[in-house]
Amino acid sequence: MNSLQNRITAMTPEQKRSLREHLIRVRPAQEIPVQPRDGRDFPLSHSQDRLWFLDQLVPGNPFYNISIAQRLPFVPLRRYLEKALSAVVARHEALRTVFPLVRGQPVQRILPATTVRCEIDDLSREPDPEARAAQIASAASQQPFALAEGPLLHCRLLLLSGGESLLLLVIHHIVADGWSLEKLLAEIGQVYSELLTGRLPSLPPLPVQYADFAVWQREAMSGEKMAQHRKYWVQRLEGMQQLELPTDHPRPARPSYRGARAPITIDAAATEAAEALARRLHTTRFTVLFAAFAALLHRLAGQDEVTIGTPMAARPYSELEDVVGFFANTVVLRLDFSGGCSFEDAVERTHARLREAQNHQDLPFSMVVAALAPEQDLSRNPLFQVSFQVLSSSQVRRAITDAAPAFNFARGTSAFDLTLQLTETASCLVGELEYATDLFQQASAERLVERFLRLLCAALADPEASMADLPLMDAAEPHQLEAWSRGPVMPSAETDLCELFEAQARLSPDAVACQAPDGNLSYAELDGGANSLAHQLIAHGVAPGDCVGIAIEPCTYLPMALLAVLKAGAAYVPLGPELPVQRARDMLVDAGATVLLVSKSTQSDLQSGLTSIAVDREPPQPGVPPPKVRRDAESPVYILFTSGSTGRPKGVSVPHRALLNYLRWCMSVYPVDDGDGAPLCTSITADMSVTTLFVPLLCGKTVFLLPAGGGLEALEEALHSGRRYSFVKLTPSHLEGLRQLARGRAPACATGCFIVGGEALHGETLEPWRAHMPGLLIVNEYGPTETTVGCCAHFLRAGDIRPGPVPIGRPIALTRLNVCNRSGAPVPVGVVGELRIGGAGVALGYVGQAGLTAERFVRGPDGSLVYRSGDRVRYRRDGTLEYLGRADNQVKLRGHRVEPDEVEAALRTHPAVAEAAVVLHRAGPGDDRLHAALLLSPGCDLDQADLTGTFRSHLQDKLPPFMIPSAFKVVEEIPLTANGKADRDRIAGMLADAAPRERRRVTPQTALETLLVRCFCDVLKVPEAGATDDFFADLGGHSLLATRLVSQLRELLQIEIPLRRVFEARCARELSRAIAPDDSARQRLEAAAAIVLQVLEMSDADVRQQLHEQGDGACV
Repeated sequence: MNSLQNRITAMTPEQKRSLREHLIRVRPAQEIPVQPRDGRDFPLSHSQDRLWFLDQLVPGNPFYNISIAQRLPFVPLRRYLEKALSAVVARHEALRTVFPLVRGQPVQRILPATTVRCEIDDLSREPDPEARAAQIASAASQQPFALAEGPLLHCRLLLLSGGESLLLLVIHHIVADGWSLEKLLAEIGQVYSELLTGRLPSLPPLPVQYADFAVWQREAMSGEKMAQHRKYWVQRLEGMQQLELPTDHPRPARPSYRGARAPITIDAAATEAAEALARRLHTTRFTVLFAAFAALLHRLAGQDEVTIGTPMAARPYSELEDVVGFFANTVVLRLDFSGGCSFEDAVERTHARLREAQNHQDLPFSMVVAALAPEQDLSRNPLFQVSFQVLSSSQVRRAITDAAPAFNFARGTSAFDLTLQLTETASCLVGELEYATDLFQQASAERLVERFLRLLCAALADPEASMADLPLMDAAEPHQLEAWSRGPVMPSAETDLCELFEAQARLSPDAVACQAPDGNLSYAELDGGANSLAHQLIAHGVAPGDCVGIAIEPCTYLPMALLAVLKAGAAYVPLGPELPVQRARDMLVDAGATVLLVSKSTQSDLQSGLTSIAVDREPPQPGVPPPKVRRDAESPVYILFTSGSTGRPKGVSVPHRALLNYLRWCMSVYPVDDGDGAPLCTSITADMSVTTLFVPLLCGKTVFLLPAGGGLEALEEALHSGRRYSFVKLTPSHLEGLRQLARGRAPACATGCFIVGGEALHGETLEPWRAHMPGLLIVNEYGPTETTVGCCAHFLRAGDIRPGPVPIGRPIALTRLNVCNRSGAPVPVGVVGELRIGGAGVALGYVGQAGLTAERFVRGPDGSLVYRSGDRVRYRRDGTLEYLGRADNQVKLRGHRVEPDEVEAALRTHPAVAEAAVVLHRAGPGDDRLHAALLLSPGCDLDQADLTGTFRSHLQDKLPPFMIPSAFKVVEEIPLTANGKADRDRIAGMLADAAPRERRRVTPQTALETLLVRCFCDVLKVPEAGATDDFFADLGGHSLLATRLVSQLRELLQIEIPLRRVFEARCARELSRAIAPDDSARQRLEAAAAIVLQVLEMSDADVRQQLHEQGDGACV
């Protein structure tokens, strides 16, 4: 830090403002050529391009209106006020500019100066003039402008009581920015004062106008300096992580841009403390406040990377100082808070990024977006969704009268998810948090303001404190979280699972315990058969605490085998028929199993080297007494294997204590008596099966085992059987499949309760049941295998389901759920953290993996065992939990946990693969798939068309079918994050078009499709395209090219197509269907397209000849 920087840093805020204003006055001039004013049109600046596009995308939107209400302690004379307004508008061409389309391109067209009228409303006799003024101002600020017609400035004078008035100016952002408003008010005030005292207006002519700047900017953008700016922004922002803040409502596909505001005041003490810290760290107060806001977002989202936009004045030359126009440019700061940094570290990192951004601010934001070419997403602003701004006192001074206070009113819009705007006053900072009401409720915004102030004050008091330790909660919130974290108390069990089943068998010996395609078993038969088999296991050396493999397809012998293992005091290890033999053998070895229960259909090579007992050699007989075995509550009841990040599956050891707690809770809350039992529609290798297999058997009901391999069709048939099931436990993927099978009809549902688990549930999946069966009970049950099937649940009726994520609810009995930051401390309501699970349901750990067990199973504050789930959740205001995804790479696929690392490890065993990366691809609702990127070994050359067969064959012997990617793609490199890890977001983008076989172009089938394809090619400057090629993803289109396409189609077909149709339809075939939705429109457009195609094939001479003939000799 040199001495000059030290001196500047040591200045007071007033001294810095004076220095800044001096530098503005002496800022060097840049020779911006003045363009001839001969009636010609001018191009838009790059910033105007973007606002014009947004207006086309959402016609009539008001979210880029900027407005100001200036309170006056007098009522200005109308004739002088309108003359002053007219003089200022005459002086600034931007204020009389409109934006028509010329040959498909928007242009700036400067209109002649005219008299500006000011509408006057007399509110002085209203019961509450101030409130009425606020209503009028709010409504006026939301009135849309017609960019092609103008005017783009509205003026209104509201007469209040007591001789006061309110001057309201509303301007479209495309012709002005915040700095321009200050100039505009100052000039109106100056001219008005001069006219009032009989003087002529003395404002000097402007050296240049905004149109001159726009022409100059277009030329300047092609230089070497701009290329350097472009290179910087691409390197800085490429591959950045999307900021995912927790919201009250799901993000809509197309935002409404409605907004509201929550006020904020940073008191004098905090303001001075921020200034003092800035001086000590040789930075600015703006940087300190920016870092604090970024720290809040970092904590709220639970993400190390935070991206925020901030506007900069972007008036680099003195001759632009007094020009009204849209100069402000938004720069995007990408901040990384990884490594457990302190707040002081955060300020220094923010300072560095701000300095870089200032050095490269000349590149317009629209060109940054074009250079990065992010995926088109109409639901979000590109690159950032949160904005931050601090206005200096010089930027907000009131020009007509310095003594007049500001008049605040609700503008009702929000261009971004969140915008924090602060304004300097004499002693403190005041402002507002603007928020999108599509996403946030007022209470959440106010709570966010409170947390920002709490974090800021704590950070200023102790800048060296870790960001993770800065407080966000008030004194009462920890007590509320503690109450929510604990599940209901349940009396301790005096028995175990086997004894509960045996008691039920004595109560209803003749009732049907299980029903399968091979027949039925009564409770007495099932109990006797299980006892007989348990004796056999003991005779083969099985002792309490041992493990026994079970490789039996769904049949009446399956429940018998499970109970037999438990009665022998052992733990069962389920093996599904879908498992590759070697993988199943590895699981048995890891579990230490030496005995395997099989059936006639079990593969013989799986039995090699093990003691195999066939359970279906003879029918079970009732009356066999149980073995006398002591079963310890802490001994394992089953070992269930899940995908492992180390490349090998990991076995979760669940004790009797945990399973019994879960089952007893299920029996107390699920409507088991409201039906005959439950159908088993999942594999026994998934712990979801535990609910269906054991809960009915402990309550005297029937387990219905669906045919092996029957899949979704078997489930649908069961739900149409006319039987009334107590409950059906299934995954969201099951529900999506049932929804598809229903095809708009009332869906299958032979039960009063769906228990849904295995993966995240969204309200859209349940839409058919909401519409047709609103009284159906839905239980969204959440729980990792490590905490025994389910540890929390959310109960609601189908009719109450809304779109978006369904909460995972509250803890079950004797369970504790804490949402924690990385250091294990609880986070506030609404803040994202890792779910840590304690209580009776926690498993014993991973068999044979002490290191991994120690990493994931830790001691809580009270010394009890707690499982770190790795799941990102948050508490909602009602005390329910909401699941938000994983903190690592683990994914859920049709109810199965998948560690991409394990799939990648299996791929790397192929000699042709040097490196691999696997990501989840969402092809549609309920259609998630794995895609793999492959970096081949040097010298290896594989045909892309053979990839799928080659690698699927290689993986079939190593992984179950659900873990095998559906598509493979050879890449030149595996992109990495700044931390050296695979950048899975970028990889997902690279694999978005991956397919099992090489893509083939689809030929257009109709004249309209053919014309659309030709227009695609013309606008995009590509030699060819297919009818199903995506305008954006396949052909490289972007937003501005989409507007050209719409303009071209308007001219060729004489139809109006909303711009959003191109984003929604995306390919020629879908677009043809969208613009011709019925037979009449289709016939008309097909005929018009055929004529246009015919004309396009004609030469200029042929066209003139046709016109000559049709015009009876009149040649055009």
